[in-house]
Amino acid sequence: MIFLYILGAIILLLVILLHSPFRIYVSCRENKFSVYVKYLFFKRNILPKPEKKSVKKTAEKTSQTTEQENVKTEENSDNTRESPGESQTEKKKKSDKKSIFPEDKSERIAFIINILKSSGKALRHFTKRIVIKNVRADIDISDLDACDCAINFGKANIAVYNILSFASCFFKVKKEYININCVYNKPESVYNFSFIVKFTPSAGILSVIAFIFTFFVNNIKAKRQAEKVQTQQ
Repeated sequence: MIFLYILGAIILLLVILLHSPFRIYVSCRENKFSVYVKYLFFKRNILPKPEKKSVKKTAEKTSQTTEQENVKTEENSDNTRESPGESQTEKKKKSDKKSIFPEDKSERIAFIINILKSSGKALRHFTKRIVIKNVRADIDISDLDACDCAINFGKANIAVYNILSFASCFFKVKKEYININCVYNKPESVYNFSFIVKFTPSAGILSVIAFIFTFFVNNIKAKRQAEKVQTQQ
């Protein structure tokens, strides 16, 4: 019974980890970007980058690492002097091993085409499970010249709605509101927008499994077709 309880707890933990979504929060407030990733109770800032440590600490660390590297290089040089034949044997072993990438040109082309076909299906499987939600935008397009301001206002509308329509072809996009205003007699435009990208680790794992499965199926089909052509000839 204890074994079943432990097994059930492990399965429950794996289910929670695989189905708990990653959330990427992207926002721009008054032309300043901020991006951070959140998974369960963990949070990591990507933008703005954390402040760098003091120059003294970094200089001390670099000096220590250089000293360690010098010691390692001296040890490696001594080892290579003692055993000069090891490098040649390793090279022979590496040359004897067969690479996954085929040597024939026609086989290489077929191999690359197979990878592209398989990866395309896997990417579609993954992108369908990515959600871009809470899309908000408050954009003030401004310029000192009224004509330039109107032109930039039109360009901003075209760019924003084209980006949303293009993203909706691959991802699930859920927008809340988009406000694009044309403001005259201001030197700079102000961009305020935010959205959340959400996906689960299970979606990535399933896409990798789909890629491997489709790759092997397409490879078997290609080999059978090549054999049929050879028998007909």
